[in-house]
Formats: sequence, structure tokens, C-alpha cells
Amino acid sequence: MVGKVMSACLLPLLCVLVGWSAAFTEATMGHTEELDLTHNVIFNQIALQQLQEEQRGVEEGVKSMLMVMANLTDLVSTHLTLDDRYTQGVKERENATRRLLDTLDQLECVNKAHQADNLKLEEENTRLNTAIHLLEEDNRKTKNEVQLAQEEIVLLKSQIRQVEEDSRLVKEEIRQVEEDSRLVKEENRKTKNDVRLSEEANRHLMADIRQMEEDSRQAKARNRQLELAETQAQERVMTALTRITELERETQQLRDMNNNTAGEKSLVQELLSVMAEKSRLREEEHEKCKRNVSELTTRVTTAKDCAELYCRGARLDGVYFIKPDREGRPVSSWCDMTTDGGGWTVFVQRDTRVVPAVNFRRDWEAYKTSFGNASTEYWLGTEAVHQLTQPLPQTLRLAATNRYQQDDHRWALWSTFSVASESTGYELLVDGYQEESTMGDVLVHGNFSGMKFSTIDRDNDLGSRSCAQLPTYQGGWWYRDCSNVGTTALQSNLATLYWTPGVRGSYWEHLQQIQMMIRPQNFPTCHE
Repeated sequence: MVGKVMSACLLPLLCVLVGWSAAFTEATMGHTEELDLTHNVIFNQIALQQLQEEQRGVEEGVKSMLMVMANLTDLVSTHLTLDDRYTQGVKERENATRRLLDTLDQLECVNKAHQADNLKLEEENTRLNTAIHLLEEDNRKTKNEVQLAQEEIVLLKSQIRQVEEDSRLVKEEIRQVEEDSRLVKEENRKTKNDVRLSEEANRHLMADIRQMEEDSRQAKARNRQLELAETQAQERVMTALTRITELERETQQLRDMNNNTAGEKSLVQELLSVMAEKSRLREEEHEKCKRNVSELTTRVTTAKDCAELYCRGARLDGVYFIKPDREGRPVSSWCDMTTDGGGWTVFVQRDTRVVPAVNFRRDWEAYKTSFGNASTEYWLGTEAVHQLTQPLPQTLRLAATNRYQQDDHRWALWSTFSVASESTGYELLVDGYQEESTMGDVLVHGNFSGMKFSTIDRDNDLGSRSCAQLPTYQGGWWYRDCSNVGTTALQSNLATLYWTPGVRGSYWEHLQQIQMMIRPQNFPTCHE
């Protein structure tokens, strides 16, 4: 850059020097030529000033040229004021011109050196620009590669997360399969145990029937004996009364007799009191035998539900045979004959104290019929519940006991309860929560009314996943988006919300026992 500036500045300077040299040679040509030289000098000064303004960045070159121009200006001024003596100083001027030309040669050499340096600088600048361009290109490529690498890292992280999630799901599926396998084995074992228990229960039932028949026969024989004993007692009482009358008459006649006669009378009265007490005890025992025989007869005789058995005289809580479908097979059910007037048919009963627990993770057919033990944990059967609730409207009662506060017993009552036929999916209808209930409305708040029954092999709920398959529940129920009460869940998950009326609660209340029972709305009206 410095070389270019020096070259641009030296060319007009050379012109000025050449013109000035000519002016020295022709100084004798007159005043007119001196004026032209003066104009040239002024023009050169203006050009020099412009060059000075344009080349301020090159301080050393400008200073040198200013010094040269100052010398030239002095020389020009000197020559302009010269008179005829200029002619005499031509040689001196020629010498000065030669010195100036030598100086110009030196400046030209310097200019050439500067031009060479400038060329080298331009080449270096070109090389540096090329290197910068290449570096920028490499930087851009590097940035692109870094961006691609970052994208690949993000993709790899996403793939790693996906692989980890797939691995977790596979492990979860493996655990689920293992759990299902364990549950299947457990269910098979429990099924065999249930079959064995059922056979044992049948044997016990036949033994109970035979025992009841024997008890009935013995009761009849005992009743005959009691009737005979009663007749004999009555005869003895009559004899005693007659004897008392005779004794009273004799006592009237023998008032004045000794004190032994009064003692005999007292003894006879004590004897009569003992005989009367024995007779009362025999009568009480006789009535008790009659009630036992009636109760046993009622249990053996099947009815549609526990309310009908109540109307026939049954008053004790326990397992009874009922026949929801008059033409179907009888099933065993727990009948609550004492709570709130009795007559309740229990269709589901759970108790965490029962060991081993009854498995409620069963399919549609198992829930349709029945399973479990009516004296501990059992499901009466959705078909049986349907038969019990058609066509008579039913009242539903839910009773539960807190697992950790076993004296905390609560109940809830609904005035309307029915289950439709299997063709509707055993659709549920429940309504009419009673405000006097001590437990909250877990059914209507859960919008269970109108829902179909769901099991592990038949998903009828409205959730994205089958509620009956979830570990929290695993039992059949009228799920909507799952449930507010785990009636058929595992024993460890036996729990409910709305433990307090009107309050959903922030956590599940774990239960020790739960029963759901029904009876006709018009109970205790009895029908033949």
C-alpha cells in the first residue's frame, strides 16, 4: 500500500521536476514562460495538497515529499525573482537539476523497492485472504459437522432413552408374565383347593343334612317323651292338688294336732314347688326343641332369597340355600337376619382375616356363576344377582369395617338397585342414596349406574386400559374409569374413598371387612 502511494505521488512530482528543469534551461525566454512555470507550480501545489489529503495515512512519504516540494518552491521563488543574473547561474542550476535528478533516481529506487514490497504485501495479503477464506470455510464445515454431531447425539440419546424404555417395558412385561404365571399357578392351586373344599363342604353338608334328619328324628322322639312327661307331670300335679285339697281338709280337721302335721304340710308345699319348677323347665326345653327343628327345616327348604326365608321364620345369621331362579339350581348364600330388621341376601363378602384368601381375579364365567365360601369370602354370581333384582326392586346396603380402627363400622344405603340380563353386559342401576348413612356415596359419586360388568377377559369400562387388569383392582366390577371402592380387589388393596359422607378424602381408607347385601324394597311384606 505504501509503494502504491509513493508511486502515485512521485509521478506528478517527476512531471513537476521535468518542467522545472526546462524552465531553468529556457529561463532567458522571457517573462511569459516564467508565468507558465508559475501556473504549473500552483497546479502542482494543489495536486500535492489533494494528494496530501488522500495520503495522510502514509506519514513518512508525505513528509519527504513535503520537504522536496518546499525545496522546489524555494528554488522556483528564487528563480522567479532572478533577473538577468539567471543566465549567469545556469550552470549552478544545471548542477542543482542534476542533484535533483539524482535525488529523483534515489526516490525512484525507493519507489521500486516499495513497489516490490507492496507486491509482496499484496501477495501475502492474497495468501492471507485465501487462508482466511479457507479457515472460514473450514470453520463453517466444522460448525456444520458439530451441529450434525449434536443432532446425532440428540438422536442417539433419544434412541438410548427409547431402548431403555423398551427394556423397561420388556422387563415389566416379563414381570407381568411371571406374575400372571404365578397367579395362574396360584389360581390352579386355589381352584383345586376350592374343588376340594367344595367336595368337603358337600360332604359336610350331607353330613349336616343327615345330622339334621337324625336331630329331627331325635327331636320328635324327645318331643313325644316330653309330651308323655308333660302328661305324667300334669297327672302328678292333679294328684298333688287333690292331695293338697285333702290335706287342707285334714289340716282343717286337725288344727289342734301337734306341730308334726304343720311340718308335713310345709314339706308337701315344698314338694309341689319343686315339681312345678321341673314342669316349667321341661316346657322351656320343649319350646326350644321346637324352634331348633323349625330352624333346621327352614335352612334345608330353599327359597328365592333371604327375605323369603325370614318370612318363613328364619332369624339366625348364617349360610342358607336360596334359589334365585325358581327353576335353576340352589346356591349357598350368607343371610343377615339381624341387621336393620334382617332379610338381607349378601352377594359379595370380603374379610382380610381369611387365610388363605379367596382369589377374585377370575373370568366372566366364574363371576357369572359363583365362587368362594359363603361363610368367609365369596361372590354370589352376577346371574343370581340379576335374578334376585328382577322384577322386584331391591334396596342395597354396604357395610364395612376399618382395618386399622376395628371398632369403626360404617354403612351406606341406596333405595334402588338392580342388575340387567347378560345380554346387556349385566348393566347396573343404583340410585337413591340415603342421607342417614354413616358412609359416603361411593357408587353414585363414581357414576357406576349404567355401567356394564367387566372382568379380566371382558373389558367394558370407559378407561384407556382395562381396570380389571390393573394391579390395584384385578377383580370383576362395574368399572367406569376404574372405581372408588375396591370390593373385589386383592385383600391388600381392599379399600374405599368417601369413608365420610360428602367427603371424597385425599387417600384410600383400608378395610378389614366389606359386605354388599340386598333385599326387596317392600320388606318385611311377605308373599306366599
